[in-house]
Order: sequence, then structure tokens, then C-alpha cells
Amino acid sequence: MLTAFYTVTTISLVIACGFAVYGRNRRGLVFARAVGYLALSALINMVLIAALLSIFVTGFVIVSRFAEGQPALSAAAEGTISTAGGKFRGGTFLLMTLTFILAAALIQSYIHRAAIRRFPRLEVSEETFQVAEYVIQWMTLFLAIYQFFFNGLSDFIASESGNANASYMFTILLSPDNINLILQPVLFSTWVMVVIERLHFSHRQNQKALAQSPTESA
Repeated sequence: MLTAFYTVTTISLVIACGFAVYGRNRRGLVFARAVGYLALSALINMVLIAALLSIFVTGFVIVSRFAEGQPALSAAAEGTISTAGGKFRGGTFLLMTLTFILAAALIQSYIHRAAIRRFPRLEVSEETFQVAEYVIQWMTLFLAIYQFFFNGLSDFIASESGNANASYMFTILLSPDNINLILQPVLFSTWVMVVIERLHFSHRQNQKALAQSPTESA
């Protein structure tokens, strides 16, 4: 019940933010449109990142099995994730994560453009892009604040209630580490996609303006 209440309250406050800026009109729904756009984009990005990761893992497993009995190829496959001393390659993992994030953002950008060509009403305005960037920045900051808030609240709940279910919820389901593991790559990828699409939108607007200038002069 509380979850539904806070969900409705959050949606109402998001709409109220737009009304506070532009008044009670269609333009005042820009915050709601931006959040809806981001939610759908984040969902698509999550699917794309998961798909790319699955392809990589599948390919790695196939190469590893094919490399059995071939020392050189097997060593090359193992060397992608660990050093000769058996240490995990953190730099490689970081670059691999960045690769998945950027690839997902680029793929979604082209999916978005294809969807706009098919359904022009899906085109996003410059204003919505700008608000979407603000929302991503707020979400990123909120996750950092949540991490500090969570540590104190989880200790308080555990000491006061002694409930095993409450302890499980705070240590697993609401853990900032687990939430950040999922949301941060998705938010980053979505942010990259939003910036790409916003700049592309501005470029198209400039091109249209340049194309109309000779006509107006004539």
C-alpha cells in the first residue's frame, strides 16, 4: 500500500514540477514526458546491455571450449580476464563495461531515429532532452545520497526490529551496491544516448534553418 502511495505521490510531484515552471498547460507536462522518455530508454538500454553481455559471455564460452587442447588459444582466452599471475584484470573489465555502455547507447540512438521516421509523433523536443539530462543528473546524485542514508537506516532497523526479513531486505534487496550495479551503467548509457540525440536534434534544426535561408532571401 505504501509503495503505491509513494509511486502516485512521486508521479504527482514530477507533474507539479512542470506546472511550477510553465503553468497548467500541455507544456507543463514536459517533466512527465522527460521521465517517461527516460524510463522507456533505460528499459531498452538495460535489455541491450544484457543482450551484448550475453553475446560476449556466449562467445567467450565457445572460444574457451574450442581452445581446449590448444595451449596458445586457451592462454589467449584466459588472458582476457586474468594475468599470468592469476590476478583479475580490472582495467580490461572497466573498458569492457564502457564498451557495452557506449554500444548500447549508439544502438538505441539509431533505433530511436528509425522509430521517429516511422512514427513522427515520437520525436522528442529540445526541451524534453534538456529536462531528461537534468533528471539523470538528479538520479545520479540521489543514488549517492541514498548510499549514505541507507547505511545509517539499515543499522537502525536491524538494531530496533531484530526482524530477519527486514535485515534481508536491507542487506540484499535495497543494498546500494546492488542497486548501483544495475542502475549506474543503465543511467550512464541512457545519458550518452540522450546527449547524442540532443546534439543530433540541434544539428538537424540548424540544417533546416540553413536550407530555408536562401529561399527566404530570394
